[in-house]
Amino acid sequence: DGVLDARDIVALLSLFNVELHPVDDEVTSHPLYAYSQKAQALKRFEEHPDSFIRMRPILKEILRLHDIVRFDFRKIWNERIGSRAGGMRIVESHKGQRKWQFIFIGKESQYRLANGALYPILSAFRWFVEIDEDTGTAYWRGGFDSVLKAWQDCAPVLLRATHEMSKSVGYKPNAVGKSVSHWESLFNNVAMRDLKSRNR
Repeated sequence: DGVLDARDIVALLSLFNVELHPVDDEVTSHPLYAYSQKAQALKRFEEHPDSFIRMRPILKEILRLHDIVRFDFRKIWNERIGSRAGGMRIVESHKGQRKWQFIFIGKESQYRLANGALYPILSAFRWFVEIDEDTGTAYWRGGFDSVLKAWQDCAPVLLRATHEMSKSVGYKPNAVGKSVSHWESLFNNVAMRDLKSRNR
């Protein structure tokens, strides 16, 4: 209670909605509105409720992925990229004893990734969502473990690209979250790496 509201849930579901944003089109559209205009996400939920209901089987894992990426980024940055992730401008921090709660993975931290940086990263993993032709419901291709593995494999590249984008827009997380080219780049990176791993 009080951590997420309905708009947050709908916005997160929008990031993975392959019916509204198919991954196999020649030109893939990306749900930037999930970050910048949550009212638009609610409107699409009202207009296409079935596409969201079909995602119910993967909702809990979407929420887990949300917390995992938001929590893990600092350790990954410090250990695999550089140092002082806490000083990055795409980071939100609490001072003193207060900590951010990551309720879906049972952890807490003084730091978390800002939404403007988080949402494009999460949306890149829409690549793994498919709709079962028999049940009509969403599932992860390869299972959720394949998504977690892809996050571990891709995280340094995605975080570095996010940091570079942040620098290019004057260290403004809001501008990062509104960059179409950034969303496109992260999505293509995840897709390309997955395709390469399957063709080995």
